[in-house]
Amino acid sequence: MKRMLWVLGVAAVIAGLASVAMGGSATIRSVREIIYPTEFEEQAIGDLDPDRPPIPSSFQTREVGVNLTVDAIVSGGGAAVSPIKEYRVQFRNGMKAVFIIGRTTMVGDIPLKALEFKDGNVIVEDIRNGRKFRFEAKEF
Repeated sequence: MKRMLWVLGVAAVIAGLASVAMGGSATIRSVREIIYPTEFEEQAIGDLDPDRPPIPSSFQTREVGVNLTVDAIVSGGGAAVSPIKEYRVQFRNGMKAVFIIGRTTMVGDIPLKALEFKDGNVIVEDIRNGRKFRFEAKEF
């Protein structure tokens, strides 16, 4: 299974790829079993040694990770809902950006919200001041 890593702020989610028939669902699991101590040996007050770490006497295991359920969505007319499309832009200064309609992308320190894709151009809005720009883009 091919794995992909998306970093969202400081959180990272590991997810696999799944093939789902229309109207069906699939579960993607990316978990590890972790063992951890739950109880420790008691030390007598006279035996307390700051250089001796506590000694575990009992352990438990738990699965830690991600269980992701994916549902294939069908529109009211029975057609498959379109996947999210990316629009890639390369600026004159060589900088590149990827826009998704309805989402905000940081270009340097400028937050740009993609509004629409029209005639080979992505229309974006600087959310700081409301100014709109049009960039030639490639659809992926």
